[in-house]
Amino acid sequence: MAEDEIAARFDDLQTSLDALTRGLGAMNETLETHTEMLAALLEAATVEPEKDSPLQKTLEKIFLTLKTQTDVLVQVGGMLDRMGPTVEMAVIRGVHRAVGTVDEDGVIQE
Repeated sequence: MAEDEIAARFDDLQTSLDALTRGLGAMNETLETHTEMLAALLEAATVEPEKDSPLQKTLEKIFLTLKTQTDVLVQVGGMLDRMGPTVEMAVIRGVHRAVGTVDEDGVIQE
């Protein structure tokens, strides 16, 4: 390898290392922010809430949102479970169409 190629490779490595360092720094800042937010939530949760407090309303919204999200994910999981046989049948019909073993309505002829 020529000297200028080696220098170019080192420059590329330095650029990659700088990008990784910046990314890890940003991730660390995000983690610090999350830690502060969680600490504030825990502190607020230890205080007896006032009737109709903003924290209580916010936590109820978060709970309902997470419950809705969970319900939707369960539905998606069910659809994915049922999708396998449907896709399999579509592939089988497609192969039969490709080889000409279906009638004009797409029904497989044995």
